Amino acid sequence: MAVRLLIAAALIPDGDIPEVIRRVAGLLELLPWARPWHAPGTEALTRRLETIPAELFEALFWQLAGPAAGEDAPGMTWRGFLVCALDGFQVAVPDTDENRAYFGSSGTATTPRRSLILHRWGPDSAGQVERFIVALNFSPYDQTVTTPFSVDGAWHELLANQTVDVSNNALPGVLVTSNWGRIYVNTSPA
Repeated sequence: MAVRLLIAAALIPDGDIPEVIRRVAGLLELLPWARPWHAPGTEALTRRLETIPAELFEALFWQLAGPAAGEDAPGMTWRGFLVCALDGFQVAVPDTDENRAYFGSSGTATTPRRSLILHRWGPDSAGQVERFIVALNFSPYDQTVTTPFSVDGAWHELLANQTVDVSNNALPGVLVTSNWGRIYVNTSPA
């Protein structure tokens, strides 16, 4: 019952624990008990949850979530959609020359950055690991970006039909013209 209450609490985020207990218990209060029944308090639930091993919840998660795709799938999919990892984040730092040199720029009020970098990988038809890095520029301005890569080595840029050599998991100073992108592919043994 405690596990059901915890799952219900996650599904009813606006409800407090007594409300969740009442919803899960349903009409138990109305049944003719030998002694009057009442919903247990939050302390009883807390004590009970402390006795349940965390491994149970991990097993429950994997039972419900299942794998994103089978091992024989050409790429990771979830409910028919291709799964991509969104790499990168932004941190606000003072706008100084030193910070721009070290961190790069996400644009200014007059020249917004509006770019996106996606990373996708999975086995190809020959069983090798195929990786894609997609760098997109959604702004009306050309941008020079440092593109992060998951592995060093030779990557083929599909749109320009050229090969680039990546070192230190990055390719600095890549010009991505306005409203355009770059698509890099790397294939290596699994």
